[in-house]
Amino acid sequence: MSGYRRESIEGFMKRWSSANDDDSEYQMLTSYAYAPADVKTYITHENVKLSNFSQKQMESAALYDDADDRLLTSQSLSQEWQTLYEPNAITYTEVPETWKAFLKQHLRWKKAYIRTSPFVSSFFWKRSTNLLMTFIFYIELMTVYTGPLIIAITYFYLPFIKGELFAPIFYTIGILWMGLAQGIDYRCRDAGAKYWLLQVLMGLIQLFVQSALLIAALFQLNKNNWLTR
Repeated sequence: MSGYRRESIEGFMKRWSSANDDDSEYQMLTSYAYAPADVKTYITHENVKLSNFSQKQMESAALYDDADDRLLTSQSLSQEWQTLYEPNAITYTEVPETWKAFLKQHLRWKKAYIRTSPFVSSFFWKRSTNLLMTFIFYIELMTVYTGPLIIAITYFYLPFIKGELFAPIFYTIGILWMGLAQGIDYRCRDAGAKYWLLQVLMGLIQLFVQSALLIAALFQLNKNNWLTR
């Protein structure tokens, strides 16, 4: 769940409300919020001061409905606003109950990531005051996009071409340990967690399945649907 101060996203409403998508409750709500006369007066001015590259990335992403939360957060960060994460907040939502729905959901999330990451990366280094977080952001960004290549090298090129059979084994062990560490962290945050060990399995899913979904998302980037309906 996310919430935004109205004034932090008013400069973006004119781009989002003009998108050509009739099947989007988020955009209809935004258009409704866009309607009052005082807001119209406010947003007729160019409130978003970005580089040409950032501007084009934001306007392009605004035409699609699968990255609303990421895009609004990114647009707010590009201005003089900050985000606050509340780890104790409790929200209830529907989750995928089948593998097919799960894969469709994560495909949509990958498309959202691809749409917003160029926009965020164009200004994050200027807006962030924490050098460590800046370093982690760009490393994570690079890792996501190079993930399919890393998998191909580790599990195909090294063992079958170079004969280094232990490379995929060591890499898989490292992924399992990372998943275990995340599970332990989750268990420490929530003493009542019953399925924290499944994070080990999730590490393998992230390694193989989500990397493949990144490629699929690139081919379906122009499709504007939520996929889980």
